[in-house]
Amino acid sequence: MKTWKTVNAKVQEQDLSILNNRLKVYGFDTLGDLVKDFMAGKFPQVTDDKQIEILNKQASGQLTITESPTFYKSMDYQDMNRYYIQLRKYSPGYARQLVSYFRNYADLFFREPEKIHELTPRKRAWVLGSMRAFGIYYEYYTKGNRDAGDLVNNLIRRYQLNRGLDMHHKIYLVEDNFLSEKIKLLMAVQGDLGFIIRLGMFTGLREEELVYAYDNRATLQTKQKDSLTVIILNRFQAKKNAYFTVLPTAIWDKFKSLPSFSYEVDISSAHKMTKQAAGVPYKYLRKMHWNVMSRTMSETEADILAGRAKSVSAKHYALYELDSLADKYAQAWKKFDVDW
Repeated sequence: MKTWKTVNAKVQEQDLSILNNRLKVYGFDTLGDLVKDFMAGKFPQVTDDKQIEILNKQASGQLTITESPTFYKSMDYQDMNRYYIQLRKYSPGYARQLVSYFRNYADLFFREPEKIHELTPRKRAWVLGSMRAFGIYYEYYTKGNRDAGDLVNNLIRRYQLNRGLDMHHKIYLVEDNFLSEKIKLLMAVQGDLGFIIRLGMFTGLREEELVYAYDNRATLQTKQKDSLTVIILNRFQAKKNAYFTVLPTAIWDKFKSLPSFSYEVDISSAHKMTKQAAGVPYKYLRKMHWNVMSRTMSETEADILAGRAKSVSAKHYALYELDSLADKYAQAWKKFDVDW
């Protein structure tokens, strides 16, 4: 139950009209309305430069460096990495990337944000992701201060730093809310198209690899792990490799029993549905899959499932670590409340 307190302010009677006029100038009908917006951080409007000045003053007591205080330089990178891994449950590889991008680009982001546009789209997406993650960490580090996160979002909006980032690069941001929202929208699709969408999302395979798996379903080697099936693909086309994949056994069994499966009919129809339901092309389900896996797997493990790792690493996991990989696969989807 919330406990309320009454806060009073004394004003001379002849000044009441001045107070009411001032409230109206700033868009408030009552003093209570002003207090609500003040507590919510909506009033007064603080410029980005002023917000940085405030954050610098807040951090100055914690700094030991001799240069002028900059709040983001007071961070303990090891503690930041620990927070991402232990509390946010990011994979060690992903946490390391976040910290690395923050260390390398925080000065540029907060001092000359317009220059972020000079980076490649993929690098720019990672920088923005690392800064947003920093905002979350800063709230934890300061025990509830959201100013840094607000500043990061304001700078991104003010300088349109995510302008021109298509869905391919936005997915590299790997934000909890982004992934969760897209997954819920996609999982809500029912029927045959819903099944094809789940197939792409749960396997992370390229479109042509799904067709390959279907065409060779009778001869592919598989391994059972609880309610999951590991499928050995060993498909190598130029630089696009597919070592093996993991998916729920129920989906694999249904996939094998389909009377037909092709890109022209099934995947192209599912593509239209993923665009309509979640604004995501079907081929980007693979990138979403990688980001979900990175919640519990190392970067190497997630890359192996995506076919991007060296064959030596893939062979090692195929021989010795498949059970562990399947366990991490299940844990990753549970983080997004996905059950099969």
